[in-house]
Amino acid sequence: FIPNGISLLLFSIDFVNLHEGIDKEKKLSPCHCSYGAHSFNLERARQDWTNFQLKELINEFHKYGVKVYISFFNVFDFSNGKGIHMEEFGKIHKELWESGRNGTKEMCINVLKRFKDGTYYEDYLISKTVKVLIDYGFDGIQIADGVSSGRRSLQEGDYSDDMIDQFLSVKNIKLPDDISTKCEGDSESFLKRAKWIWKNKRKEWILFYVDRWNTYFTKYAD
Repeated sequence: FIPNGISLLLFSIDFVNLHEGIDKEKKLSPCHCSYGAHSFNLERARQDWTNFQLKELINEFHKYGVKVYISFFNVFDFSNGKGIHMEEFGKIHKELWESGRNGTKEMCINVLKRFKDGTYYEDYLISKTVKVLIDYGFDGIQIADGVSSGRRSLQEGDYSDDMIDQFLSVKNIKLPDDISTKCEGDSESFLKRAKWIWKNKRKEWILFYVDRWNTYFTKYAD
């Protein structure tokens, strides 16, 4: 039995974010070598792989006519046995972390958000993905959890200042005077704003996210 194709789950989005080419051999992060960097399963211990070995694996599959797709989540944290470890890109860019209704931050990237300089993260992700596909010889991408959609329902988030700013600009909506457009760090104001939007502008909020995901997917597919 030879499959037509397989998907390699590299787990962390930072596999793509931190990719700079494969001119030199280097070890892959533990979370790229097993799901969540688990040290073992019922069959074997986690193996330490390098970028060169991964490319060789893809080349070997191609010899048998098997297409190989890359897949990854929007997460960048994993347990190293001594607590939680965060990969560097996700650790640095907290402005991209997903936000809940009351402003709580999750260690995963909302792919629709913007960097501090106002540029869209999705453009960075897509350019990096293309480079990964070319350098390793992947045949395509299987878009997985958090990269294919938000991890929260629209009722729960993302209600960050960034997404609210995008929402208000696109839908030409003005918040009431007692609700601020800047709520980062203030959970009470954050929740008040989220509740008002969900109660009074639910349809507009949903359609805004529909438009954003359509734009994102169109860019990625192109």
